[in-house]
Amino acid sequence: MATIDITDAKELTLAVNNNLEPNRFLASFFTTLTHNTKDVMIDFVEGTQKLAPFIRDGQEATISNRGGFNTRSVHCYDIAIKRRTTAFDALKRAPGEAPAVASAMNPMQRAAMLAGRDMRELQGNVRRTIEKLISDELFTGVVNIKDANGTTIDSIDLGLDAGHKFNKTWSAAGYKGIVSDIEEAATKIAEDSGLTASDVILGSTAAENAFKNDFFMKQLDTKNLANITAAVSLRVGRGARLVGTVGGLRIWRYDEIFKDSSDTTQKIIPASGVVVLSDAMQATLHYGVAGDIENGFFEGEFAADTWYEKDPPVQWLRVRSAPLPVIEQIAGVATITVS
Repeated sequence: MATIDITDAKELTLAVNNNLEPNRFLASFFTTLTHNTKDVMIDFVEGTQKLAPFIRDGQEATISNRGGFNTRSVHCYDIAIKRRTTAFDALKRAPGEAPAVASAMNPMQRAAMLAGRDMRELQGNVRRTIEKLISDELFTGVVNIKDANGTTIDSIDLGLDAGHKFNKTWSAAGYKGIVSDIEEAATKIAEDSGLTASDVILGSTAAENAFKNDFFMKQLDTKNLANITAAVSLRVGRGARLVGTVGGLRIWRYDEIFKDSSDTTQKIIPASGVVVLSDAMQATLHYGVAGDIENGFFEGEFAADTWYEKDPPVQWLRVRSAPLPVIEQIAGVATITVS
């Protein structure tokens, strides 16, 4: 049995993780749908906003033509990321593991622990990509599929009308139009989609400008946050802070970040960006089938597999997914760029 010299033993605090799994606030507005194929057909229904007219007594009924729909086929591209664990990795002390204890993990236990931690981190990378895709399509109406070099593989134009993109100045301390600017965007959503706007998401700079504005803060209702939070519990704890309501619209601040190819920290929601949307809009997070012939194909959010190389001894972990977030009712979104 191993003996420990307690006069020389060291203790550690718990491991500190400064890069937690990404929050999924934007994805909470989407319905998840998995498929057993890579190609998905989506029907975009036009609908109608016409009034039903009256008729005189004895007159025949008025003909009403149903709205048409457009069918589009989209492809769910693969994300495949892998990480290796060497024999030396399995021999190293794990984060938070005491350096001198009789019950230290053996290399096999440590390798299993590393695999589980790597799995969570790789899945987190995929989810962060999904959040960024959603943010891009909210502001541009286009889903851009890019490779590791930032080169666009494919694009899906959702047809966002230019009239849903507003530019406003919120920097002046005496500006009294912040609420009316938000209402203008909400009205545009109602006119073009028939949906009622429900949520406003503020980027960091836009939020700071709004919170420094006395006129806006007087109209911001923060009294019933507990009841509002209970009503939207699905979105609470996903990285956005519910700060109040204005005119019946929930106001959120979202500060999630990502690191670009140059390792520079960027905001998921542009700092000067504001999103106004309806939580009733049709938006779907599609997942195409993931896998291959050797390991099998899986209908779900993720597929994972491992393999070994003998010299030098390496275990590889690969996580695959084929996500495609699509806002079918893009008219249910309006954005404001704040200067």
